[in-house]
Amino acid sequence: MSSRPVSPKSLDELISSLERLNWDGRADLENIDFLVSSYQSNKSDWEKFAKTRPGDAYTRNHVFEKDGKFNVLILCWQPKQGSKIHGHQGSDCFLKVLQGEFKEEQFFMPEGEGCPLQLKQEKIYTLNEVNNMTDEKGLHRVTNNHDSILAVSLHVYVPPFAECRWYEEHNGKENIAQMSYYSYRGEIKGDSNALADSKSASMCKDGGSQCGDRSDARSCQAGSARAVCSREPCTGSGKTSGCGQCCHDTKQCSC
Repeated sequence: MSSRPVSPKSLDELISSLERLNWDGRADLENIDFLVSSYQSNKSDWEKFAKTRPGDAYTRNHVFEKDGKFNVLILCWQPKQGSKIHGHQGSDCFLKVLQGEFKEEQFFMPEGEGCPLQLKQEKIYTLNEVNNMTDEKGLHRVTNNHDSILAVSLHVYVPPFAECRWYEEHNGKENIAQMSYYSYRGEIKGDSNALADSKSASMCKDGGSQCGDRSDARSCQAGSARAVCSREPCTGSGKTSGCGQCCHDTKQCSC
């Protein structure tokens, strides 16, 4: 069993401590979690990396990488903005709150394309709390939980990854996003973030595939008419959709 490292007092010390871990063979996830959790946010440590751009939901800023073993990022999140629902390509993700507050929503892996994603759990993370996410736990979406404050998070990915799978909530469709950085070690590059959720896309699409039961009620667009769907049994003129919902309209809703 590896010995416990000293708690880092700065971001530089955290990175140096991570570097000194034994990276031969399996990553020392227990001590990585200890180091990330032990570090206490200090704005003077990380503000030079916290680059933002108006109009971007959030920015990914590269801080450090060790030989493909791990990397360290600082992410800046605009109020009430968040990521798409995504996985981590087999990587362990350690997310630490440096400023503000985040809501994490975890989802089960999709049963198949056409099936809506099912919410597993959600949790609020506040200053200095740490979230550890892996593909074994499923998918997640992270959102700045404040409506007026910029949120900042520290991320350690073990190992780094160049692309990421993200999923559409209403039908489980898988997409690929290439990872990019708005800044690199404090110098702005200007790349856009393919994992940012613009919050403008409709959750229900015309012609969407239908399957299984839904866990929530939803309003969705069906052709030119708006269908309000619920989980209650159909009565009167209501029609049951392919996903077991009742659409009180002349058309079925797409799930």
